[in-house]
Amino acid sequence: MTHTSTDGNGGAAGENGTSDVTNATNGTSEVSAEASKMTELQSTLEKQSSELTVLQRRLLEAEEALRAAQRDAQRSQELQARLQRDLHEKSAQNQDQVNLIQVFP
Repeated sequence: MTHTSTDGNGGAAGENGTSDVTNATNGTSEVSAEASKMTELQSTLEKQSSELTVLQRRLLEAEEALRAAQRDAQRSQELQARLQRDLHEKSAQNQDQVNLIQVFP
């Protein structure tokens, strides 16, 4: 009974098994390449995660600055409205005084 081994590609393996060694070496280099790619992807993921954290912190700071600016704008509008009312009141009082002076010179 004769047994013929193949090199994984359908070809006959050599008597000394060199084709098996080549396939094993190719498999090892493929695993090494995959491991290298996984390490690179993990590094990229960690970097992007860190960048995302920084951007999220900056966004929170910007949102708080926006809320503070909105509060300041609201206070400014309220102050402007109050000052305008005061101005109208003072103007009306001034006009009343002018009218009194004209009536009672």
